[in-house]
Amino acid sequence: DRRKKDSAKLHTYQVEIRVENSLTGEPVPGTEISIYNESHISKEDGSTFFSDVPESFILSLSNPRYLPYTTRQVLIYSDTVLTIQLEENKYSVTFELLDEKNLQPFWGVSIALNEKVEVTDNDGKAYFTTFAGPNSYNFEKISYRPEEGTLEVQSDTLVRFLLTRTHADVKIRLKEGNTPVNNAEVKIGEKSLISSSLGLAKFLQLPVDQNYHYSVSKEAYVFKEGDFFLTTDTTIDVSMDKLGTASGSPQEGMDIRIWPNPTTGHVYLQYSLHDHLKLQILDLNGAVLREHSISGTEARLDISNLSEGIYILCLSGDEGSFRKLVTKL
Repeated sequence: DRRKKDSAKLHTYQVEIRVENSLTGEPVPGTEISIYNESHISKEDGSTFFSDVPESFILSLSNPRYLPYTTRQVLIYSDTVLTIQLEENKYSVTFELLDEKNLQPFWGVSIALNEKVEVTDNDGKAYFTTFAGPNSYNFEKISYRPEEGTLEVQSDTLVRFLLTRTHADVKIRLKEGNTPVNNAEVKIGEKSLISSSLGLAKFLQLPVDQNYHYSVSKEAYVFKEGDFFLTTDTTIDVSMDKLGTASGSPQEGMDIRIWPNPTTGHVYLQYSLHDHLKLQILDLNGAVLREHSISGTEARLDISNLSEGIYILCLSGDEGSFRKLVTKL
């Protein structure tokens, strides 16, 4: 009887341990598996073998990417295959989006981490919970360089992005005193807009870190222009002056007519001034292109050799001066 009992106590078996992901059922390699003081690492198929394992033994598993597996006592009666499912660790991942120049946070930006999408709050932060390992992300902020890549997560993580601006909006605001000036042609480079009823012309998504030239033209107003270097969203206020205000208005009793306007070649002038007058044709930059001395009460001007465009006709004498925009077709 004693020999039978001793033989039973010494009986051992072979044990195969298979480790799986509890969510996907995929094998989990790299897991440290221990039975008493003997430890093995699971292979690519998630398995490992132990021999000479007693009927009753203590089993423990450890993998940094998975939740701890509680040490357990196992009882077997034959060669055995044990499948252990591990629950993958989840970590907190915080994205923080800031402007690289002024460190201002970006609110309302959608960020995708794997298949989950969150939106940044007032602090420019979006919060995720995800598994360890590689996690793909991407996001876009208008006027800024888009970002995408892979984030390797092994613990709770804060990722800060300093976003680089690539484009900006330019708003040109036209006023005569406190009154908006509408229907003016506003140009930045080759782009052209007409000012709205609020006197606004808004140019969208211009490349930053460049010099730009702008111009503003409208019949009966002084031509305006300027330069600026664009780094961020910009508003330019332009004070508009009427030609009569800027260069003198016809005196009371002056009767001046100009026709046809627009014209393809000739312009006729009829006026009540009787002294000797100076007649000038200027471009919108103020350069004098033509100059004549005239007298009497009417004149005929040939501008057929000028290029198509808008010109300033300036008539001046001792009794006053007068300016008018003339369009050459």
